[in-house]
Amino acid sequence: MFTLIGRTFVAYEDKNLGRSTVGLLTQSQGNTNEDEWFSLLVNLIESNSKVHIASFRGMAVDIDEVRSIIFHDNNKCQGKIKLLKALILAKLREFEKNF
Repeated sequence: MFTLIGRTFVAYEDKNLGRSTVGLLTQSQGNTNEDEWFSLLVNLIESNSKVHIASFRGMAVDIDEVRSIIFHDNNKCQGKIKLLKALILAKLREFEKNF
């Protein structure tokens, strides 16, 4: 496992290109477009794409844990994004507390 501090990204298998791709979502001033990142990750997992690793604000995300939360119930995509945000933000608080 690895992290890229200060970068928010998702590394996944691109079905169209047939190879791994990294989606780096950081605006020019270093601010991450959070909603775009959460939507990308949820969409990739829902489409059964192979996600290698995701990083949010420099913290590596456990893809298997995210997958289990996203498929926990059958609510709409917006609800899944809220569940994902809650998980990531709780992990961030725990990470920063222990840092």
